[in-house]
Amino acid sequence: MTQKWFHKAGVQSAIINGFFVLAGGIIAGIAMLCNDWFLQAPRLRDQNDKLTAKLSDKNNEITNITADKNNEIARLTAEKNSQLADKNNLITSFNAELAGKDSQLAERASQISSLNAQLAPFKTIALGKYTGDENHRLNNLPLTYARCKETLMLSKSILT
Repeated sequence: MTQKWFHKAGVQSAIINGFFVLAGGIIAGIAMLCNDWFLQAPRLRDQNDKLTAKLSDKNNEITNITADKNNEIARLTAEKNSQLADKNNLITSFNAELAGKDSQLAERASQISSLNAQLAPFKTIALGKYTGDENHRLNNLPLTYARCKETLMLSKSILT
């Protein structure tokens, strides 16, 4: 009886060896892939640690810059508030002065009104007695008064 070709020991051992080679190749390929992945993990961790340290440094730098800018803003705000308070004090002072000036002005207006009332009879005399424009007629009355006063003084000095 003859054996079929696949029952022969040489063929069987070749097939088994082929399976082993194929399985070994698959296992070696998987091992190489896993080995690359496992080898990359520590390197990635190192890179991650470096980037985390850099990020922390940048965050600290940003925090310091922000604190400096906030301090500068606070200083400028305090300075401007001080200037504003000074200007408000000046405005208050000027308003008080203005109130004083207003009362002085009202007092002067009252005095002018009183003088106009007292001089009204003399104004009437001057406007009725002299000719020309109003200012000229009003100016003639004091001149006439001064001449009368001089004449009176001369008369007194002659009599004494």
